[in-house]
Order: sequence, then C-alpha cells, then structure tokens
Amino acid sequence: MSCFSPSKFYQVKWFFIMIVVMSHLIFSVVFSIYTGLLFGLLCAPDDNSSLNKRWDWLDDIQCKMSDNQHTVNLAFAAWMFLILFDVFTHFVKSSRLLLTRRPTS
Repeated sequence: MSCFSPSKFYQVKWFFIMIVVMSHLIFSVVFSIYTGLLFGLLCAPDDNSSLNKRWDWLDDIQCKMSDNQHTVNLAFAAWMFLILFDVFTHFVKSSRLLLTRRPTS
C-alpha cells in the first residue's frame, strides 16, 4: 500500500482527464460526425418511406453517394480515423496488459 501526496494526485488526475476522457471525447465527436453524415445526408430515408420500413433490418437503403463528393470524402476520412483510433487504442491496452503483468510466486 502506498500513500499519494496531493501533487501526485493532481498529476494522476490530469493524466486521467487528458488521456482517458479526451480520447473518449475525440472518438465520440468523430463517430457523431460519421453517423450524422452517413445517415443524415448520404443515406437519409426518403420522404415516402414508412416508419415500419425504417425498422426493417433487411431493407436495402439507397444512398446518394455521388451527389456531394466533399461529404463522401469527409465521411470516409472519419471512418478511417475511427479504424486507426480503434487499432491504436487496442494496441495500447494490450501492451499495457503485457507490460504490467506481475510474476506469480
């Protein structure tokens, strides 16, 4: 058991805020941008579609990908960032588990 001084506590608190909370915030903002672009602009439901049809998981959604190439590129960039961010986060968590493994006695 160890005791932390107040300065060490503030350092750990800022580390938690900057690393954990900010990474979650960045991921959430990028994911919101991606889903808003994809389902709000590019693949928005038609005006004549019913609510029952919107809840049908097997229904094909027609996307208007060629209408605005800038929006398509932004959605693609957000998707690539999410993949890279997920791989990086998985790598950091896995390496932390491997490096902090304690020997059994």
